[in-house]
Amino acid sequence: MIKRINGWLYCGVLELCLAAIIHWLVSRHRIDDMALNTSLNKSCEVAESQGERTFTIFWPSFPLAEYIAKTFCELLLIYSEYSRVVVVVMPRDRLETRHMTTEAFDLIFSRHYVLNSIFPNYESFYHSLVSWPTYSVYWLSHEPLSVGRYASSKIGVLNDHRSQSGYIEPMKFLKHQNLDLDSLDIHYYDNRQALMTAFRNEKVDMIPNLTLKSDSGALSEYHETLINDRLEISSWYVNNDIPEALLLRINGFLRLLYTESIEGQANG
Repeated sequence: MIKRINGWLYCGVLELCLAAIIHWLVSRHRIDDMALNTSLNKSCEVAESQGERTFTIFWPSFPLAEYIAKTFCELLLIYSEYSRVVVVVMPRDRLETRHMTTEAFDLIFSRHYVLNSIFPNYESFYHSLVSWPTYSVYWLSHEPLSVGRYASSKIGVLNDHRSQSGYIEPMKFLKHQNLDLDSLDIHYYDNRQALMTAFRNEKVDMIPNLTLKSDSGALSEYHETLINDRLEISSWYVNNDIPEALLLRINGFLRLLYTESIEGQANG
């Protein structure tokens, strides 16, 4: 009888410990310091705030980060419980399980297979809010491209192995040209801004690029070679705790963001 009671006590203590751990995991609401301190992050104070919470957004590329932050601060979150918005600009391959289980982000721009590979149970914390359609990615080069030129060129790609347009598809394209990837002169960059800067300064001869609306005239002097024109962009995944009324506003903005700023292309 005493052994049975001790067993019940042990199980009870264990359940309490597990409950405490789970509560700690799901109640924490922060991003790691390294992510928050990245110089490419964009943050702002919410107008007419009614609370102290921070609304955090995962966005894997520099373009549009400031515009997204400003729109949330000045329009979408006014009179809400949020006082600050942080758009964390971080490569997809730095997104980890702890970012999902601790609910570090309120809004994530990613793909199902990426989130599922990180945390198969992610749908317990997030759901898809808006899905964007397919897009195209090209090689942008100073000179017309050929198989011989690929082998002799300085090639710039993103240092993000989960980036579909910045790494996966470009590397797949080169493999399909029967090139030895280990013998190519490939340079890696942490974000698209650095990649484009290196290209404009002729430190690399070719880079993968998405023809954004704002770039169409500025990049007309360069050459384009299609890599893939039927790529899935990404979806916006939102934390399950975000109020329904707020979701309606965010949904409308994210659809408008695609229509006006991306025009059939994407960051990804």
